[in-house]
Amino acid sequence: MTDEQEELIAGIRDCSEGLLLIVNDILDFSRVESGKLQLEDWPFSIEQCLQNALYLLDIKASQKGLSLTYEIADGTPTMLLGDANRIRQIILNLAGNAVRFTDSGFITIRVRTKTPEDERRGLAARRRLLFEVADSGCGIPESAIPRLFQSFSQVDNSISRKYGGTGLGLAICKSLVEMMHGQIWVESEVGAGSTFFFTIRLAAFQTVPTTERSPEGKRAGGVASHRASTATAALAHGSGSLSADAATTPAGSIAAAAAAPSTGDPATARATMTDPRREERAKFGSRYPLRVLLAEDNQINTKLCVRFLQRLGLTCDLASNGLEAYQAAITRDYDIILMDVIMPSVSGLEASQMIRAYVPPERQPLIVALTANALEMDREKCFMSGMDAHVSKPIKAENMFRVL
Repeated sequence: MTDEQEELIAGIRDCSEGLLLIVNDILDFSRVESGKLQLEDWPFSIEQCLQNALYLLDIKASQKGLSLTYEIADGTPTMLLGDANRIRQIILNLAGNAVRFTDSGFITIRVRTKTPEDERRGLAARRRLLFEVADSGCGIPESAIPRLFQSFSQVDNSISRKYGGTGLGLAICKSLVEMMHGQIWVESEVGAGSTFFFTIRLAAFQTVPTTERSPEGKRAGGVASHRASTATAALAHGSGSLSADAATTPAGSIAAAAAAPSTGDPATARATMTDPRREERAKFGSRYPLRVLLAEDNQINTKLCVRFLQRLGLTCDLASNGLEAYQAAITRDYDIILMDVIMPSVSGLEASQMIRAYVPPERQPLIVALTANALEMDREKCFMSGMDAHVSKPIKAENMFRVL
């Protein structure tokens, strides 16, 4: 494959994984809300559970240069009875958030038992485990903490734009923790990182311990030292992320080849598949040498729009938010601005109003809204803010071409 094809496939894969997470969150949330989510009760290794979770986060953490480690305190049972998959889901959600919101430093998971209190309450048969997921990330404003564990809630609207997600992950974690007779909470300081805590009650499974203890009385580790064993274990536990790496067969290419006419001549086959509109689009830039500004904060959408414009023979300047778009329009002349609507700092609607108010009439560009908000009321908002046209996402080439 060419570099461009690999980049496009990587984009498809990232979007697909993001969509899969959203669908899984919604399914889990609906099961919890309807009371149909059942927990399993099987023996499992708490250390293996941690290793499997961290293994799935290792690539993203490594790309950011983050330290990803765990510590298991002395006295924590080697084997427990419970739902390992759901416990791993909680850890993945909390540690995954930590990786996303931490640009440098560390993420550490700690586990210890709270048996003395359980014994006083007569609950020694079930151990109360305390998990801590600590990071050196951006921290959370105190005012936002009360709504963190509410459904469809995030610290602010820009979070879903920059990092994705539905705002269901922490709500699902809270429900799962409560089903395991525990609690979940967070301590955080803006600029100093966050620590998420949760407790669950599990019964110890009596077996011969096989894990060596560290000199400090802890089992500790990172990801690299367990890479081979965790790959096997994650497959055994049915990890979806590992199966994604294996599913690399270009099924779409095979289907397309099967549907293409069989002429025996590859050149003839390619000619048969040629879209007659491509020639018209390729000449567009020479016929209409437009000066284009693209204002879009999503990297994948930006790449797709840039490639589409390149195929028309056009280039464009880039802005990642409404304020940058306004500043570019003030300092340079553009024929057309492709403007995303929901962006951080200044929205596309606000930027359009500012451009209409402060750019001289003889330099006013056409402004096209690019947005997933495709209802009639959303279109009206765009036009009222000074935009001239509306293209709904996901963007189709023919719709964009027609507008241009």
